[in-house]
Parts: sequence; C-alpha cells; structure tokens
Amino acid sequence: MKKNTWDKKIRIGNKYVPKKRILRHYAKLWKNDPYFRRLVTTDGVFVRAVYNNRPVIKRRKIKIKSFEDLRELIKDHAVEFHIPQKKLKHEMAIDVDVPKRWQKNGKRLEVLNACIDHLKKEVKIKAIVKTPSGYHIHIDRIPKRKVKKLLKPLADRYAPLVTLGKEKNKRKIVIDVAEPNIAIPGSLSITGKVYKKLR
Repeated sequence: MKKNTWDKKIRIGNKYVPKKRILRHYAKLWKNDPYFRRLVTTDGVFVRAVYNNRPVIKRRKIKIKSFEDLRELIKDHAVEFHIPQKKLKHEMAIDVDVPKRWQKNGKRLEVLNACIDHLKKEVKIKAIVKTPSGYHIHIDRIPKRKVKKLLKPLADRYAPLVTLGKEKNKRKIVIDVAEPNIAIPGSLSITGKVYKKLR
C-alpha cells in the first residue's frame, strides 16, 4: 500500500516529523493569527523546504492567497515561511542575534529589554519574536538611520558585548537593522523550534 503523502516524514532538527503535523501547526496559525495571515499572503514570501534531509530555499511561483495555497506548499515539503523586508510597507524588523555563549546568560534579556526601552521612546513596537538564535523586534517603519541613532547609546553602553551592525566572529550580541529577510512570526524552523511571538 502506498504511503499517504501526509504521513511522510521530513527531518526538522533532530526529529523526523510527519507533514500532517506541520500542516496542523499552520492550520491553527492561519485560523487564529491575523498577523501571520497578513504577512504570509504578502507578495514576495519565500519558503525553506526540506528535501532528503537538506533545506532548500524556494522563491519562484510562491503565491499564497488562501489556506489551500499554504496547504499545497506544505505538501511540497515547505517548513519555514519568510518575507523580504523591502516588501513590508508599514513595518520593519530588527534582528537581535545572540551567540551560543550568551544564550543562557542573563545579559541577553537585559540587552533585549534595554533595546525595547530605547525603541519605544520614538516608535511603536508591533511584536517581539523569539527566534532560534535571538529575537526579532517588529516596529513601525522608520528610516534605518533613525533606528541606528536610537540604538547607538545602547550599543555604546554594552560595548564590547554588543555591536550595532554585522559581526563576523559571532562572539557578540549583534543588533542588525539591515537584515534583508525575516521569518514570519509563528513560522516553524527547520531547527525544530518556532519563531514564537512573545507579544
């Protein structure tokens, strides 16, 4: 007997997960989270799918207008849903990347909270999302130079622990206001974690 498509397992992190479990996750998200629905139906969305235990980025012919469209993508091994920031008209996301050495250190939350305090003086915070390696802070769209100006005192205060911009050696907490793509909040990760919206 041929195995049902939805019973087929794909590798997510260290586990093999049936596609029907991934479908259930997104069905619940689609039904209950208007923020997810709005972002995932925006033009330009792309996916990370898993084939033969390897992640593959798929960008072409990704059109999501209904749950059926989402279902077909999951059927075709889609796991993560991302969006280019240039496609977001009214918002942007700041990527706070925390290296492993700081993951279980109280400093990561201290820096996150200080970052939020600096931002909310000038801009509305739409969402805070826990990512596999840090946080995404979604805010109303403002010029990047203004965001950098807002966050520079924070980076100075926490130097050399924190850097504003890219960091090659991955030893610091990096606050990046120019991240080109972001995972849509609620999306599963191919590492086995969820891009969980904290608020």
